Amino acid sequence: MKLTENVSDVVQRSLLSNVPDIIVSTPARAWHSVNSSGLSLDKLQYLVLDEADLLLSYGYDEDMENISKTIPKGVQTVMMSATLSSELKTLKNIFCRNPKLLDLNEEMGDEDEKLSQFYVKCAEDDKWLIGYLIFKLQLIKGKSLIFVADIDRSYRLKVRWLFSRLRVCANIP
Repeated sequence: MKLTENVSDVVQRSLLSNVPDIIVSTPARAWHSVNSSGLSLDKLQYLVLDEADLLLSYGYDEDMENISKTIPKGVQTVMMSATLSSELKTLKNIFCRNPKLLDLNEEMGDEDEKLSQFYVKCAEDDKWLIGYLIFKLQLIKGKSLIFVADIDRSYRLKVRWLFSRLRVCANIP
């Protein structure tokens, strides 16, 4: 679900009552929803801050501080950034208790042996099939982070992941 100012608070509150698995939002809109009791963070498991280096420079300082105070303990926070800036270090101090830095330009150390990164170059038409096969054949063990271009693709990926987990027996004439 995407939190946006284009939808009234009443409609968003109704949509949030269904407890969506994924919420995409700006920090300001997320804090507005939390502050107005439309969004509960009680069951939050993961917080992903994309373009984390830019969040504070866009003026979200207060919203980020407020959100960090309402997040339950044990939430795993992942910050994505193309650059390491002072803003990113500030966010690390706000959200992280024992942060680990993954610099994809450096060789991995001994402590990072369990972490791996890979990508598959393929034609647009083949992406869903390859994704399905990766899930169905369980080529990825444990937790994973998959980047997609937009929210619609993330929902389609989720649906395909769910179907890859099903064992369906059908008698088709």
